[in-house]
Amino acid sequence: MGVPLPAVALSNARRRWGSCHARGMIRLNWRLLKASLAEMDYVIAHEVAHLRHMNHGPTFRETLQCLYPNHAEAHRTLRERGFLYHAF
Repeated sequence: MGVPLPAVALSNARRRWGSCHARGMIRLNWRLLKASLAEMDYVIAHEVAHLRHMNHGPTFRETLQCLYPNHAEAHRTLRERGFLYHAF
């Protein structure tokens, strides 16, 4: 993708599965460890796409589609089941 390898950290966020900062730092919610591989891959691809496009515009969506073509289904599953991963 032509971007530097980002620093990655775990977070304890209540409302976000991941975040990407303009400086190239990606944070992933530790609760993704309870999710399926498809859901994890989706969140990671979503945040990696933000390394190129810090918005959710058409070019971001094109990049996400290239990185993870099955993103829509994984996103839907995460929305439906995500509350289960917050139970501990």
